[in-house]
Amino acid sequence: MTCPWVTGIGGTETKPNLTVFDPEQASACGGGFSDLFPLPEYQNQMMRGYSDISTNADSRIYAADGVFSELGGTFVGGAVVGATFALINDARLAAGKGPIGFVNPMLYKNAQALNDIMRGNNPGCGTPGFSAVPGWDPITGLGTPDFKKLLDLFLSQ
Repeated sequence: MTCPWVTGIGGTETKPNLTVFDPEQASACGGGFSDLFPLPEYQNQMMRGYSDISTNADSRIYAADGVFSELGGTFVGGAVVGATFALINDARLAAGKGPIGFVNPMLYKNAQALNDIMRGNNPGCGTPGFSAVPGWDPITGLGTPDFKKLLDLFLSQ
């Protein structure tokens, strides 16, 4: 379950021998429908569905205190999405506008500001999981952020 007042983050991955310019695909992330929270106005399904959006969840190497480690998954996606919206807020404040606030309704009304993920699935626990499809799906939500499009969208409001 995921609270409708939270932006649920899914994960994508790139396959070996592809570049950052090639389409991403869904990976083994969570997603589905809440059995607790009802349908929020900004979604058009039966119950609260999640993920709302996604980011690349491939593992990355980082260094902390001189030690190299690997970190990935939707955990990292939350930081990427947070940084994206922090930069948008910074641009809005510089333009004399207020912060963006709760983003989900705006994202669902403007899905074209995200890169739709249409391949992949999230198998697990003996099931094939959900499949990525055109438009919203429970793995990658509406897709991955297109920073320029999101920036333009939120600056126009």
